[in-house]
Amino acid sequence: MMYLDLKPCNPNERNQCPKNFACRRSRLSRSGIITNEIIHLCCDANNMTIGNWFEELELSPQIFPQFPAFSLDYVNISNFDLEHPSPVVHLGDEIQVLNYPNYLTANIQAFQFQSIIPTSGGYLHVISFIDVTARPIALFIDYDIPSTGSASVNIENINDSKHRFFGYISNGTVPLQDTYRQQYVVIVYKTETPLSDQVNVTADIIHFIDQITYFISNSATGHALGKPIAGLFFYDYLAYHRENENIISFQYH
Repeated sequence: MMYLDLKPCNPNERNQCPKNFACRRSRLSRSGIITNEIIHLCCDANNMTIGNWFEELELSPQIFPQFPAFSLDYVNISNFDLEHPSPVVHLGDEIQVLNYPNYLTANIQAFQFQSIIPTSGGYLHVISFIDVTARPIALFIDYDIPSTGSASVNIENINDSKHRFFGYISNGTVPLQDTYRQQYVVIVYKTETPLSDQVNVTADIIHFIDQITYFISNSATGHALGKPIAGLFFYDYLAYHRENENIISFQYH
């Protein structure tokens, strides 16, 4: 693995590494012997697969026993407002929200597959996890989206009666701080029959929101979803201006 230099980086801070490099976990080598000492360095990220990223971020197998088979090309998230549409988001992108310190988006408006296009027939299900390794955690699911065999899926244009949406946020307190950096993990599944015909999705999410690994692996919904077919992750960086607000409230849309 090629690294930029031996200056450590912090994976929780933004924009530390140049283009095509990422702040990655590395083991120290002493006298040619690999040790158990872990540091983070800016390393080449050009050839990393979605599976490599999930392992690197300790999402798999810790949270998701099975990582997505392929990366999504991009997702479109809900607009900041009518005058400020949100950008197209790719794998590993970081969105900086400067003018909307109380805004936290969650809805996926559209997405596009990259290396694989699901065949026509069956149903797609898109789950967005926000801060899946922290507390509180938020989970939003668009499910029973008819699969048309197209690389691009525009959820906003779907009028099928089977299509459903549900979101839930676990209990927990977000400490007041100057900046907030949320990790978003978006995963797409496909089933042959509607999820709503098989399981009670909302009940499983509410019951297992604090046990996401169990929800993914052992709940009735998790079993019905099966192996994820595509996914990506990105970050949302919010700057909070203390002179304007005394209390920050995150709004999930």
